[in-house]
Amino acid sequence: MSRFGPLALALCLWAGLGWVGLPAATLRHHWTFDEGAGGVVADSVGGADLAIRGNATGWTSGRDGGGFAFDGSSFAQTDGNDEVADPAGGVAVAGWFRTAANTSNRSFLFQFEREYEMRIRNGGLQVSFAGSVAGAPTWSGDLDEGLWHHFVAQNDGTTTQLYIDGELVGSRGESLGSLTSESKPSALAAKQNGQRLFAGTLDDLRYYEGTLTLPEIRALAQVSNRPPMAREDAYSGASGTPLVVAAPGVLANDTETDGDAMSAVLVEDVELGSLMLNADGGFVYDPPVDFSGVVSFSYRAEDRDGASSPVSVTLTMLDPSTSLTPDEVARIEGDLGIVLSEQEKLDLASIVKPQVFPGWRNDANQRIEAHRKADLSVEVVDAAGNPVPGAAVRLRMKRNRFHFGGVVTVMDQTDAAGNLSGAGSTAADWERLTKALFNALGCNNALKPRIVSQHEYLPAFFDWAAANELPVRGHLLLWPGTGDVEDMDAPGAVAGVDYGQHLTNAGTSDHASYDVAAAVEAYRTSARTQTDKDALQAIVDAEIEEWAGQWNVSEWDVLNETLSNRLLTDILGDDRMAEWFQLAATHQRSPSTKLFINEFQIASARFVTGSTSYQTRRDAYFERIDRLITDGAPLDGIGFQSRFRFLDEYDPAVVHARIDEFATRYPGLDIVGTEFEVKDDYAFTSGDLVQAYDEATRARVTEEVMTTYFSHDQVTGLSAWDFINPLPDGTTSAHSRALCYYGDGPGGVPGPVVKLNGLVWYYLHRIRYHTDVSGTTGADGKVGFRGFKGDYEVVVSHGENDYTTSHALDADGGLQVELDGVTVVADSVMLEHFEFEDPADTALGAVAKAAGSATFSGATPNLVTNGAGSLEIRQHPTVANQGQGNFLVGGPLEFGGRGSGRYELDFTIAAADLSGGDPNGASFGFGLRDGAAGSPLFLIRLNKTVGGLALSTFIDSTYTQIQSFAGQFELEDSLRIRSVIDLDAGTADIYLSTGNGAEEFKQQVALSTLATRWDQLYLAAQNNQTDWGADDVVEIAEMSVRKLDVDTYEAWAGRTDWDGSSAVLPEEDADGDGWSNFLEFAFGRSPVAIDPAGSAPQLGNTPQGPVFEATLGVDSLDLNFMLQTSDDLADWTTMNAVRLHGEAGETLRLPVGIEGSDSGFFRVEVSPLR
Repeated sequence: MSRFGPLALALCLWAGLGWVGLPAATLRHHWTFDEGAGGVVADSVGGADLAIRGNATGWTSGRDGGGFAFDGSSFAQTDGNDEVADPAGGVAVAGWFRTAANTSNRSFLFQFEREYEMRIRNGGLQVSFAGSVAGAPTWSGDLDEGLWHHFVAQNDGTTTQLYIDGELVGSRGESLGSLTSESKPSALAAKQNGQRLFAGTLDDLRYYEGTLTLPEIRALAQVSNRPPMAREDAYSGASGTPLVVAAPGVLANDTETDGDAMSAVLVEDVELGSLMLNADGGFVYDPPVDFSGVVSFSYRAEDRDGASSPVSVTLTMLDPSTSLTPDEVARIEGDLGIVLSEQEKLDLASIVKPQVFPGWRNDANQRIEAHRKADLSVEVVDAAGNPVPGAAVRLRMKRNRFHFGGVVTVMDQTDAAGNLSGAGSTAADWERLTKALFNALGCNNALKPRIVSQHEYLPAFFDWAAANELPVRGHLLLWPGTGDVEDMDAPGAVAGVDYGQHLTNAGTSDHASYDVAAAVEAYRTSARTQTDKDALQAIVDAEIEEWAGQWNVSEWDVLNETLSNRLLTDILGDDRMAEWFQLAATHQRSPSTKLFINEFQIASARFVTGSTSYQTRRDAYFERIDRLITDGAPLDGIGFQSRFRFLDEYDPAVVHARIDEFATRYPGLDIVGTEFEVKDDYAFTSGDLVQAYDEATRARVTEEVMTTYFSHDQVTGLSAWDFINPLPDGTTSAHSRALCYYGDGPGGVPGPVVKLNGLVWYYLHRIRYHTDVSGTTGADGKVGFRGFKGDYEVVVSHGENDYTTSHALDADGGLQVELDGVTVVADSVMLEHFEFEDPADTALGAVAKAAGSATFSGATPNLVTNGAGSLEIRQHPTVANQGQGNFLVGGPLEFGGRGSGRYELDFTIAAADLSGGDPNGASFGFGLRDGAAGSPLFLIRLNKTVGGLALSTFIDSTYTQIQSFAGQFELEDSLRIRSVIDLDAGTADIYLSTGNGAEEFKQQVALSTLATRWDQLYLAAQNNQTDWGADDVVEIAEMSVRKLDVDTYEAWAGRTDWDGSSAVLPEEDADGDGWSNFLEFAFGRSPVAIDPAGSAPQLGNTPQGPVFEATLGVDSLDLNFMLQTSDDLADWTTMNAVRLHGEAGETLRLPVGIEGSDSGFFRVEVSPLR
């Protein structure tokens, strides 16, 4: 029994409104924790000093003054029994606590003897003043996040109450027990016997005889003198028009705990334009004339107790006509069936087209470019496999590989619940929005076995989803039930309330026939033998087998919320988790279904400094996943529910880091955001609104979370939990988290409402992360694209016909499209083609070639392939002098020199970084060279200048700039350079394309006056060790040279005067001289007159031996001229070493390789290029 009698003490606390007296309750014990060292926590009022058992080094700073951090193995205990006063009529215990990362479930904050006790459970608190804390309800929530919280637990003789941070969170009837019935010690941070130890910090523990009033409680919690908390804001407006925001304006999303009036005070004004900020939070911003862009100002929120920290307000001023492109507006309005207002266009554009790029966004965009995109080369060929130039190719995404999922109410598909019709909408509206917003679906309740009222709608829903190629995610197979065996066995515990929530119960359907809750009750009242466990296990297993086997889903949440739902595992053992996964894998409807574990408040856990909520839940989730893997569960992925409720200090970079922690630990598992929403913050137990988020905040966070999740290569999808909800009625804002409303209320416009966050979702899915591009094949029949990974429709248009095929783009690759019934006559011929697809470190002189004979001899080891489809040009290993480097000649060319005609030099710089070395001088490029003159006819190269990179020609020692990259020393995207060199006109036309963008004509330049022909390729790299940095690199993806304007028989026939003859086909002989029309064309003869003797190809004799003589009618590159030999005029063999090469009109004399008395027959075979 207690040894202390009554002790009166007057206590006054400053509570913001003045001094508040506390006469109703008498302070009996007060542990301030201000000692700072030693092994005793002194009672400054009574005599109940507490000895620290275990580690006594936990003295630290507290909430006010000192505190003690208990490490989970230490606690504080009275030396004797009955040292805490036995109250008469009522008791109150108050204090501060902060959990540690290793705080255990059911650990005790205090236990006075064995009657008055409080423990933490599932993030909330249980309190009892009758020694029955195990059966007490859990009040509040999220108190284990590592932040300071104040509690007051009290009982007036008949009622127990719990206040957290000055607010009532729970109240229940309970008779006050008496300490006279006990003779035990008392303890803080543990039970009185030293068990159930608490890990965390305690400060300022007070024990009163009597109960406290609300003002007294708030005074202790220091609630009434807390200043406001301001939050950042963002607004958008039209350029050239004042932006007017009415009250409460910037104060709308700020919080004031004790209900005082707030005012807005300007801290830093805008830099451009003028701003008038009113105390009520409204403001007017007048932008400069024609200003378009972003400005900001900062303010603080003040009340009578103080001021918040300054926060920023971002103002984005946009031109309404260009904020969204006309095509984007048309797509949004057409797909969603809505009409955007001008303000909606501005608001949407300000979010989805950000004007500033913080580090997290730049990092995310780089990851997206690297992991979510792939290159596709489309090659169009005719029926004979020949390239088809000039074909139009459209690459249109049908489905992004990433699942932009939506969670729906299954009855809405047919409006069975009347949600749509009751709000002026239709099932057709729902179908249109569903297909426009999402490429995958899930059900909020219908795929839970216990929600039997919705099961009847599932078969038709699955049929509809399959018909529309929308995979369905299955949520869920098993919710293991809240609580555990201790909760189940607590006196007075109610099934489905105190334990066993979420289990299937007596309700059944045609699809779900098991009652797990009843099986748990049967086990609870049994002798709990292994046979009893087996009976419960059989029901659980049968439910999983039945449910998994019915529905053809893409993914199953096999286990949901195991951190707080532990009843079945506590009864049956943690090893059953892996066995449940194995059952699901055995009985799942489709072999491709992936199996997940799912949990809440992981990536979206509190962000505020000092909170340990994420670390605590992360480690517990790690333990569950590790256990599944160790036990052999067929686990395919990890689910993060992703409900963003706590936005204080929220940071997308932190979200990504949390995702990456799991990805790094489990590299083989998919990660999915399963239940995304930005929901208002309500108190866990009372339901009171803590923080409501405005639509701009909700939309902004939606964009940031979508971007962040999409940027991680291990994340395979993100599902929006609240797709469409009723319009809020003013009594709750719970529905405001949805993307859409069923309607806009009585008197509104018929049809659903797509909210700003819904517009953001659509834009990112269907526009930003969507690919729909077109291009035209070049002379090689190819066109390149870069697109987001997914399924595509490829449409090739040639002539008046379209040719459609499909393609799955999951990695860099190619697609060949054959045009049936099309035969293409060549209008160009490839002369030299380097693709650089060789293994890594292949020297330039040894690379394989797709066409041609040019070899760059003398290439040094710094010109090698990288094994990824590019040639890398790096710093020269030995040359140090400025102006020097690799200047290599690829020739002489097999086909000889040319002085007339048009030629195309085409190469792609895949990447370039010349940020090292001297400020200017480094360069690299290709050209055509006149070997006899020893001078380039044409040379184009990327060079470094003081102001940045530049693309220039260098002809006759003169630079002509084609394209400037001001301020850039590293290219942001690939650069394709195509030059058309006209030897007859003496000019070169230069075209550029960046990335997958359209080609653009840039400039025409004059060719060299010092060179007249070209017979060599030229590689020029000024990569010496002075100009070129040690880490500088240029990557060349491809290089080719082709001859354009190939002459064809059809073109020759069209310009020939046939003198009335109708025998104009190639195989016919119009003049009857024994020469086909085709051969007359090839050797420059007349098709309608007998040619003079000696004009035909013939063998001649020279002192060096026999030669084959022929005069060419066309350039040898326009046709195939091959010399053949035979011994018997029957079998002919092509002489590969003897080919006819020359320009039109040129007479060739080629040795045939006959020596001495050798003899043979010779002929020349001529054929078209195709």
